[in-house]
Amino acid sequence: MNWEKTGKWMSRTIVTLAASTPLLDAWQLMESSRFRTLPVIDSQGRYIGLLTYSENFLDVQPEDNVQESWQFIVALTEATAGDYVCKDCPAIDVNTPVMKAAKLMRELGVDALPVLEENVLIGMLSLEDTFRMAVNQKRATDTLVD
Repeated sequence: MNWEKTGKWMSRTIVTLAASTPLLDAWQLMESSRFRTLPVIDSQGRYIGLLTYSENFLDVQPEDNVQESWQFIVALTEATAGDYVCKDCPAIDVNTPVMKAAKLMRELGVDALPVLEENVLIGMLSLEDTFRMAVNQKRATDTLVD
């Protein structure tokens, strides 16, 4: 059953960042929520890449050296999500098999991927979604055996 499609398991509730979103706002959103990977969209609403917590915020802590902390503070107050977006981070098609998407997440070190249908952002597939699918499949298999 590894051929199940992403569209069946993804979340259709999407939290996005506009490329013009101040980096400070993006950081505050990620700090206050469970989101660690957010899709960034341009002014026309098209997907342009991902902003990841681990890539942009995890490495700098207040106890780090003063120079890095200062650069981080300046970036937070002057930069936008578009300045730090990972444009090489792929999105997946709604028909991508979930297990293929899970493998890609592992390879990229991200916990979610944007899902596109005809180049339009329609959802996010998270590692949690892939685990939910696996548990469902296990239960279905156990039911067949009983």
